[in-house]
Amino acid sequence: MSREEFDALIEKLEGVSRKNPRLYIARVIGLVALAYLYLLLVLFGSLGLCILMVVMVIYAPFTIKFAIIGLIAFGGIFLAVLRGLWVKLSPPKGETVTREKAPKLFALLDDLRNALDCKPFHRVAIVNDVNAGVVQVPRLGIFGWHRNYLILGLPLMQILAPEELKAVLAHEFMHSSRGHGRFGNWLYRVRRTWAQIFDQMRRRRTRWGSFVFKFFNWFWPLFNGHAFVLARTNEYEADACSVRLAGADAAASALIRTRIGGSFIVEKFWPGIFARANQENDPPASVLQELNQALKNGPHAEDVSRWLRQSFLTETNNADTHPCLTDRLRAIGRLPAGIETGRFPETIPPAPPQNAAEFYLGDFAGTMAQEMSDKWKKMLRPSGKSVMTAWEKSRKRRGNCQ
Repeated sequence: MSREEFDALIEKLEGVSRKNPRLYIARVIGLVALAYLYLLLVLFGSLGLCILMVVMVIYAPFTIKFAIIGLIAFGGIFLAVLRGLWVKLSPPKGETVTREKAPKLFALLDDLRNALDCKPFHRVAIVNDVNAGVVQVPRLGIFGWHRNYLILGLPLMQILAPEELKAVLAHEFMHSSRGHGRFGNWLYRVRRTWAQIFDQMRRRRTRWGSFVFKFFNWFWPLFNGHAFVLARTNEYEADACSVRLAGADAAASALIRTRIGGSFIVEKFWPGIFARANQENDPPASVLQELNQALKNGPHAEDVSRWLRQSFLTETNNADTHPCLTDRLRAIGRLPAGIETGRFPETIPPAPPQNAAEFYLGDFAGTMAQEMSDKWKKMLRPSGKSVMTAWEKSRKRRGNCQ
């Protein structure tokens, strides 16, 4: 499905959803039921035919040639479908943080989990990204039974104030809450899981499973379009949850500060580090500590003004379920005055005296920063290649979210 076709589908489905929300949800449930029914029918149907072929060999030996051909064909289909559905998704990488090492962080996580009735995490991992999220890895492939992981980006924690990180985490926890928006959160998990499964099936496509892939090729864009509309609604609900648990001011400042901090890291900090690394014999030894200090010093005023203008000029589109900054701030009642008439803010609040990494991780923040810096330095020791090129290739492999 082309981008234009997908945009047209989303526009149509948004109209249906607004006109009759219950009917729309019934359609989504029907699509999910159809997919599971189809897959189970193919899986058990091919298994049943394999058993029939074996029975034919036993009780009608004269059909042995036909039975062997059928057994190969139906067995191939069964194995192809089973293999496609039983894709093993690896848990997210990162440095594990425990309750003993970061008691304040886990106290915050406990408060949020209790407030939103979330399942406990199997692991909390710190990564070198401007990112945070609850990652659910299905143990049974497309049939679910998830393990829950919390991913926290150390650079994100260095950007945000403690209350702002609470707002970000409240938003993310809402997606896995059992007590709020059960259907929306279930659909959120199904959509993310199936997106991963579909991608794996496409990479591992076989001739025996080609007709199953054809079904998914028809089903996935249709289901994704239906789920996309509800997923965007889910994002607004998650923002409302963030406001309820952390306050509108903290939620709004977290949204703005993350945009500006992320732009500073990508456009200014890393290029400066790369330039130094390409000129010096060794990459910088304490890059995450340098980042922490650079964020405290803050970007130049003209850069902040430019990034704010870009952020507020960006409109919501169908490439991402997340609404644009303007729409999200408007929804929580914190859109700066003058935006509607083209007057954009030029400054953001100064960096907090103690950022979220320092507050919630304590001394462990420095330990984690040094460990990540050491790994980053080790990664950037290519022979005969520029540091920039090596890091970019590694970033693509890791799916860096900066």
